[in-house]
Amino acid sequence: MPSSNNRLDIFEPIQAPEIPEPDYGVFATLNDILKKVGRVGQRTTQTIDLLRSDVNEAVEQLKDDVEQNRLRQNELESSLKSLETGLLDFMDIIDNLHGAVEKIDDPAFVNAVEVAVRAKDQINQRIGIQQVPGVGSRFDNQVHFIANSKPVQNEHQDGFILEIIENGYVRGPRLLRKATVVCGKWSGGENK
Repeated sequence: MPSSNNRLDIFEPIQAPEIPEPDYGVFATLNDILKKVGRVGQRTTQTIDLLRSDVNEAVEQLKDDVEQNRLRQNELESSLKSLETGLLDFMDIIDNLHGAVEKIDDPAFVNAVEVAVRAKDQINQRIGIQQVPGVGSRFDNQVHFIANSKPVQNEHQDGFILEIIENGYVRGPRLLRKATVVCGKWSGGENK
């Protein structure tokens, strides 16, 4: 066995691995990609800003439209209320004339009032106005207002309308005016 002063002589020398030269073209391509991404990002940001501006304009327009519709609705409701009030006043005149027929013995007047009452009824039917149930119907606090009550001899008349003081009217589900009525009140058979 050969003698050696150096113990490292028995090992083979290790060679360092070869490190390839860096490809600077990859970095250039990566840099180009980053520039393109930046331009795309900038265009995307501009597009988003434009869309945001369009959406904000549309929202403002919708707000304006809603406000205009609300104002128009209020105006229409006010006009409708005025028309209903005028119509009720007109109906009162016809109803009062109809009540006067019983007291006046003039055939021409009676005929004229009957024509007016029929015209009122036709107009009411055409625009959907109905008279609140009257004499003989059961009292309903939703559509009747009791001005007075009268004693009745029969318990089956208790709570029924005996007389109409002022007609009431409804249009669909909307109450235009309650009927003012005199209602029967049974006192248990005693006259009080």
